Amino acid sequence: MERYQCPVIFTAQQNVLLTEIDPSAKDHIERILFRSGLADSQKPEIYDLMKDHMACPALPMCGLATTEAERITP
Repeated sequence: MERYQCPVIFTAQQNVLLTEIDPSAKDHIERILFRSGLADSQKPEIYDLMKDHMACPALPMCGLATTEAERITP
């Protein structure tokens, strides 16, 4: 983010969006994210449902939880 000065948006779904990326920097940023293990949309084992999961401790740690996240999403 510092190197390419791209604005960042944090969403309610705990996504991090890099915005206003210079097209000439896109390939390098993708390589950095891939090497870091943070992004690889081409992996077949990353299902759409898994992409939408959130990091929630759920029961028994959160009184607002309705499920036990550790059983649903290992």
